[in-house]
Amino acid sequence: MATQEAGSAHKHVTGLQPDQDGLQEGRISTATEFSPLISTAPALTETRVLNPAVEHPENSDPNPKNSAVDDVAEVASINSNHSDKDWLSHVSSLLVWALPLIRLCVLLFLAGVGITVSQPSMDVIYYKLACQSLMKNSLAPPAEFRCDPVQSQQIVSTYLMWDNIIQLAVSLATCTKVSALSDIHGRKPFLTAFILCVCVTYYIDYFLMLTSLGFPMWGLWAATAIGSCTGGLAAFMALFKAYITDITVALERVNGISFCLVSFTAGQLVGPLLSSVLLSHARRNEKIPKIPRVSDPSIASSFAVDPANLVPRSELVPLKVSLFIFTLAAIFCFVLLLELRSEKSRMKSRSASVILLQAPRPHLPTLSSRIWHGFTSFVEPLQLLTFPTKLRTEENAHNFKKIRLCVFLLAIAELFFGVTVLLTMIVEPQYTIYKYEWDSVTILNFLMGRSVAQIFGLAVFLPLLYKHIFPRFKHLRPVANTFDAADSWVMGCGLFLYAFDHLGKALAPTGTVFVGLALAGSLATVVGPVAAAAPVKFFPSSKVGEFYGALALAQGIISLVAPMVVTSLYTYGVKHGFPGLSYIYTAAILMTCCACVVTARMAVRGKRSVSPSV
Repeated sequence: MATQEAGSAHKHVTGLQPDQDGLQEGRISTATEFSPLISTAPALTETRVLNPAVEHPENSDPNPKNSAVDDVAEVASINSNHSDKDWLSHVSSLLVWALPLIRLCVLLFLAGVGITVSQPSMDVIYYKLACQSLMKNSLAPPAEFRCDPVQSQQIVSTYLMWDNIIQLAVSLATCTKVSALSDIHGRKPFLTAFILCVCVTYYIDYFLMLTSLGFPMWGLWAATAIGSCTGGLAAFMALFKAYITDITVALERVNGISFCLVSFTAGQLVGPLLSSVLLSHARRNEKIPKIPRVSDPSIASSFAVDPANLVPRSELVPLKVSLFIFTLAAIFCFVLLLELRSEKSRMKSRSASVILLQAPRPHLPTLSSRIWHGFTSFVEPLQLLTFPTKLRTEENAHNFKKIRLCVFLLAIAELFFGVTVLLTMIVEPQYTIYKYEWDSVTILNFLMGRSVAQIFGLAVFLPLLYKHIFPRFKHLRPVANTFDAADSWVMGCGLFLYAFDHLGKALAPTGTVFVGLALAGSLATVVGPVAAAAPVKFFPSSKVGEFYGALALAQGIISLVAPMVVTSLYTYGVKHGFPGLSYIYTAAILMTCCACVVTARMAVRGKRSVSPSV
C-alpha cells in the first residue's frame, strides 16, 4: 500500500507539494509549497534537483489497464497527506537559496528598490511638468516666467487624483478575476504578469518625461492603465496574503507576513539611498534646475538652463535604474520564482470551477435584469466580509453572531487602514513639497529614515512582542482560533498612534516636526501583519483566499472615491491656507478603525471558535 502511494506521488511531481490540509495537523509550514515553473522541462529539472526521490514521469507504464489503476490512485492521492509530509521533510534540509520564501522575499526586495529609487524624483518632476505646462500657455517671456505654486499644485493634484482613479478602476475590473484564476492556474503566472506590466509602465513614463515639453497627462494615464491590467496593487496584496496563509499555521502567520514586509521595506530603504547617490553624482556633471517659483526672485539671475525643459536627462537617471531593476525582477520572476500553490490545491479549485460552470444559468429576458445579475455577481464575494451563515458549524454555532460581528469589524478596520495608507501616499509628497519646499534629496532622506523605523517595527518590535513579551502574561498569550488580547492590543495601540501621527502632521509648523511625527508613526506598521492574520482565524482554510479577494474588492471600490475626497480636501485646504485638512480627515478614519478593533475584541472576549478544516 505504501509502495502504491509512493508511486503515485512519484508520477505526479506536484502532488508532493503541501496544501492547506496539512496545516490542520499542527506542523509549522513556512514557505514550502512548490509547483512547476511555467515551462515543463525546467520545472521537472528543478523538482528533481530539489527532491532526488522523485522519479522520471516519462517512465510510466504503457499498459492501459495499469493506466486506469493509476488514474484511480491519482484521484485518491489528491486527498492524501503522505506526499506532503515527505516533501516538507525534504524541504527542511534544503539550502537557503532553494526555499520559496527566500525567493519571494528577493522579489519583494527588488520591487521595493524599483519603486522607491525613482519615486522621489518623479514626485518633483510632476511639479516641473506642471510648470512647463503653465509656461507653455503663458504670454510672458520664458526667462521672466514664474510658476504660481498654487496653480502648479492644482495641476499636480488633478493629475494624481485621476491617475489613482484610473489605476483603481482598471484594477477593480480585473482583481477578482485574477484572484479566482490564480486559485486554478497558480500564483506565479499572475505575479510574473504584474511585474511585466509595471515594467512596461515605467518604460512609457520614461519616454514621455524625456520627450515632452508640457505635462503629458493622457500618456501617463494610459501607462497607468497598462500597469493595472493584472489587478494592480489590490490583486498583488491579495495574492501576497494568500501565499503566507497557505504555507503557515495561524500562530506563525504574523511572523511570516512580517518577514516578507521587512524584505519589501528593506528595498524601500535601499532605493532612496541609491537614488540619493545617483542624483548627487548627476549634479556634479549637470545642473538640475529648481522650479521657478513666484516667491523666489533669485531664480532670474541663476536660470542658466532652457526654461522650456526643466527636466534634464540627469534627473531621469533614477528612473533608468528603476527600469533596469524591474527588468531584472521580471527575469527573476519568470526563471527562478517557484509556484507556491500546490497542484492538489489547484485541482480542488478546478473542480469547484467546473461545478459552477455546469450549474444552470438563470433566464434573464431583459437588459436591466442582465445588468442587475452582472452587478450582483460582481459584488457577491463581499458577503464573506460578514462571515455568512454558510460558515456556521457545530463548533461555532453557540457564538456565531458574536463571531460574525467580530469578523465584520476587523474587516472594516483592515479595509480602512489600507485605504488610509493609500491616501497618505497620495497626499504626503504634495504636502511636503508645497508646505516645506522639499526637494528630491530631502524626500529621499525622509524615506530612508522612515524605512529604518518601519524595519525596526516589523523585524524587531513585533517579533519581540509575540515571541518574548506576550507569552509571559497569561491573558496576552496568542491564541490560534480567536481574536485574542495580543492582537487587539497591537492593532488598537497602533491605530491610535497612527491617528495621533496624522493629527500632528496637519499642524506641524516645520519639516523637522513633520519628520519626527512620521518616524514615531512608523511603528504603526505593525498593524498591517496583525490585521491581515486576525480575521482568517475564524475561517476554514478553503475560504481564506476568497476572503482576501473580497477584501481587495472592497478596498478597490472604496479607493475609487477616497482619493477624490482627500484630494479635494487637500486642494480646498491649500486655497484657504490650511493644507493639512486632509490629515484631519484621515485621522478621523483611523480613530474609527480603532473603535472597531475595541468593539471586535469585546464581542469575542473569552470565546474560542474552532474553525473546520476543508
